Amino acid sequence: AQQQGPVIAFNLSWSDGRPVGFSEVGRRAEARGVQLRTGCFCNVGACQLHLGLSSEALQQHMRAGRVCGADEHDLVNGRHTGAVRVSLGFSTGGEDCRRFLRFLTDCFLDQAPARMSPTLPAWGGELSKELLYRYPESDGDPADSVGSGADSVEGLVVAALLLYPIKSCGGMRVSRWPLTRHGLLFDRQWTVVDRNGRAVTQKTHPMLSRVQTAVDLHARCLVVRAPADMHSEPLLVPLDEDGPAGGVADMLVKICGSSRRGWATGPQADQWFTTALRHSGDGQHYRLVRQRPVSGPSDSSGQRSFSNQAPLLLLSEESVSALVALIAAELGGGRVAVENFRPNLVVAGCVPHEEDQWGAVDIATEAGLLRLEVSGPCSRCSMVNVSGSSGSFDCRAFEALSEYRKKGHEVHFGQFLRFPAGEGTKDDGVINMLAVGNKVHAIKLS
Repeated sequence: AQQQGPVIAFNLSWSDGRPVGFSEVGRRAEARGVQLRTGCFCNVGACQLHLGLSSEALQQHMRAGRVCGADEHDLVNGRHTGAVRVSLGFSTGGEDCRRFLRFLTDCFLDQAPARMSPTLPAWGGELSKELLYRYPESDGDPADSVGSGADSVEGLVVAALLLYPIKSCGGMRVSRWPLTRHGLLFDRQWTVVDRNGRAVTQKTHPMLSRVQTAVDLHARCLVVRAPADMHSEPLLVPLDEDGPAGGVADMLVKICGSSRRGWATGPQADQWFTTALRHSGDGQHYRLVRQRPVSGPSDSSGQRSFSNQAPLLLLSEESVSALVALIAAELGGGRVAVENFRPNLVVAGCVPHEEDQWGAVDIATEAGLLRLEVSGPCSRCSMVNVSGSSGSFDCRAFEALSEYRKKGHEVHFGQFLRFPAGEGTKDDGVINMLAVGNKVHAIKLS
């Protein structure tokens, strides 16, 4: 081509004049499969010029936490800190342009940010706004608000246990499973990385959801399978590796803006995933990397798995059912299951979203009472739209959550759990057994 295609940079405002942050536009675009860029595009000077920002304003933005990649600070004192950019190139067609215009019309044209009606037929009537917005008033640590006189919720039970041995691949449901100080045994112990050491996720490679994993504790191996159109043979990965494979030194893995240390599993696993992901179209060579075994030293972050934020994620069965009913009522239905949200512990016996108000849970295990603290809500992204069985993308899950589960710039669904402060990581081995049917006692925030 002799000439570059047009590039359009813009910002939006609601009909009442309030600015729409670029991260809000980006999240809604991602949920609808529209590709665009947001931020300052590695050119702070251009942003300053075209947004009319003074040097003092830039310094104020930095003090507020606005740095490269920090999209949560897209508005500071009611002013844009970046923009949205759409590029039209050789492969852009008329339907792409019309799809983008439909996106703008549906999401932003002549309307204030509306929320979906909380009418949920599956629950026999309306759920009040108070029920749907069960966020604590304080932005501090939820565990700090748990007192001896706090209200509690009884009659709960562990309805499901799930672990995900390879990050972003299919998980496994278990009826009983060992627990360590770092989460469920072998949960997110492996991840697939590209040639640059970046962890590959379902956001960019949704076909990972079709890769099924199972840990065989008796045979001491991880079994990885995929549909015939991805790979014809299973992959067996030993659980008892004691160091890097093939003489490869440990490597740095980049996950969600942080870095972890891991070991290459070996050329056989690398080739398996390179073959399985060959239809992604990027021509990449992939590697399967394992987090340091639990018997070894942790990295500087203290992490012993490739989980993003915390050892365990809790979600209630009722919250998922409420979301499914809302999608059916407002968006015509969709294939949404618990697995879309990748929890570890699914509890039942509460009202929808009641877990938002919990500061801790006590689980009656065979070894005695196990106390886990709530460390905060799980912030969601468009990965919840990926169907685990087919790898297909359905925007309705994140679209619905964005409408009624948004707090600030984040969309919350589920709660992270951790061990109480002071217990640390004294024991690297199995400390307890969790089982479906364990009774749960939730302690509300005071």
